[in-house]
Amino acid sequence: MDPIEVELLKAARDLRTMAQSRLQNTIAEIADLEEQLHQLRSQRDGQLDADRRLRDTSVLTAGSYPENTYRLRSSDLAVRT
Repeated sequence: MDPIEVELLKAARDLRTMAQSRLQNTIAEIADLEEQLHQLRSQRDGQLDADRRLRDTSVLTAGSYPENTYRLRSSDLAVRT
């Protein structure tokens, strides 16, 4: 091999090493982003659930009671002897 071929092979090996390293970094970044996406989706689902529960609660406190809800009367609080 002449010196030019040796240098070209060295440059090719260096490029391959850099490309492999970059690929590994990219794979790790994708995994991190997928984990963040999973966490954000879970957070969003929790917020949607909380909003739905708040909406349901505000309907109840507005005076609309479901059939099976027990309403406390003042006579229920009276002390019986």
